[in-house]
Amino acid sequence: REEEGIAAISEKLEEVDTELDGIAITAEGHEGNFWLGKTWVTNENINNYAGQLATWAKSLDEGADI
Repeated sequence: REEEGIAAISEKLEEVDTELDGIAITAEGHEGNFWLGKTWVTNENINNYAGQLATWAKSLDEGADI
């Protein structure tokens, strides 16, 4: 848990040259809250990451799975 998980995924997706049909993310958590790296994502703070999460769409096909 060294990195900010959402930022790390965003950086990797920026390197992708073609649209992906899905990505697999392994996370730990419970009841809708989860860790991505050292980022604890909850219902209360997910809007703080909305801008970064929206950029993921550029790397994903329409209907891609996460």
